[in-house]
Amino acid sequence: VTRRLAAGEVDIFHFSGHAVFGGGATGQIGFLFPEGMLGPDALSQTLAGAAVPPVVFANGCYTGRALGRRAGGSGGIVAGPTSPSTPDSGLGARLSLPSAFIGAGARMYLGCLWQVETEAAARFAVAFYRQLLRGETAGDALSRARKVAANYWMTHAAYVMYGDPRMRLSRHTGDR
Repeated sequence: VTRRLAAGEVDIFHFSGHAVFGGGATGQIGFLFPEGMLGPDALSQTLAGAAVPPVVFANGCYTGRALGRRAGGSGGIVAGPTSPSTPDSGLGARLSLPSAFIGAGARMYLGCLWQVETEAAARFAVAFYRQLLRGETAGDALSRARKVAANYWMTHAAYVMYGDPRMRLSRHTGDR
């Protein structure tokens, strides 16, 4: 994954799997792969100078969350991307997964704020891409996908978008 991202070989980055978000002493945040965890610091290094995919969809639990400072300066868990220089609860500088991609140039990052149910997450992804491929804006595609995936687990409400909700996919290959 990191090799292909660094080489700029990816037009859309879609992650479907498990992620970790440890707001405790470890502060671990990242995508889980059989080879190990891929966190925001390693992602930022991988994406530095690369042609970053404009669309990033991290369809896994907690992929839209970050550690950072709350209003008033107290450390804690916040929903959005944080600055690389924002200290949190003594853990030092910490990026989020959304920050790593948006900061490197992605136009849109879609992730989850909490645990999502697998079948509803799959229905959500299919509906989201269907709308995006029809020429809808990312924001409209998100809204329609939420309606398709509505269920008792509140999976449809877990998705948060960072970046430009007016973004549309280009019809030209390689045109970002």
